[in-house]
Amino acid sequence: MVSVQAFQDKLFEAIKSTIEEMGFLEVEKSPKEVSLSTLECVSIQVIKPFLGRLYFYFAPEMKYEIVRNLYGKEVVAEKEAQDAILEVLNVISGRFLATLTSDRDYEMEFPQWEYEKVEFTNIVADISLYIENYEGRFFAIREVM
Repeated sequence: MVSVQAFQDKLFEAIKSTIEEMGFLEVEKSPKEVSLSTLECVSIQVIKPFLGRLYFYFAPEMKYEIVRNLYGKEVVAEKEAQDAILEVLNVISGRFLATLTSDRDYEMEFPQWEYEKVEFTNIVADISLYIENYEGRFFAIREVM
């Protein structure tokens, strides 16, 4: 079993390395709690090694910059930007879960957009972020059975 601090450290490292490698945007922890009021959200269900969900809140403009940096072009369609941010979450989640399991035995669903406000219980990690010129926030939630 991984400590809460190690869990959060592994999650932050997966966020940082993925966004910096895929989106070419520098990532740092924010010293202040980032407000969710103007941010968009995507999430992914984790099945194994724990039952829970990962939520990624980000400034709407960031998804366009990721597409520009990733593909070297301006966004032609909103769907393209939405798909890019879903793929970023998918890679973050895979990297993070792989570090939690030495045998790479993890399972997750497909990422999805969250359009309604979510009330969190059982928060395992809450990381406020500076992503280049943007704010973001990442939550890991453990579901209780």
